[in-house]
Amino acid sequence: MDGNVIDDVREPVPCPFCASRGDQLLVERWSAEDDPDASYHVECLQCGANGPQADTPLAAAQAWNERRS
Repeated sequence: MDGNVIDDVREPVPCPFCASRGDQLLVERWSAEDDPDASYHVECLQCGANGPQADTPLAAAQAWNERRS
């Protein structure tokens, strides 16, 4: 999703707002680098849509794929 393979995640589903595919989706850290309670989400680079927040990049990628549009 951000150019790095995240194990155990299938190909990202397209953005529900603009239909962008995997090369326009990235897993982004939501908080500061030193924040012990960091969270992550998937962001669409085309339209700016964000997926659900999660505790790990893997969980964020899975949440994006399982979300309801």
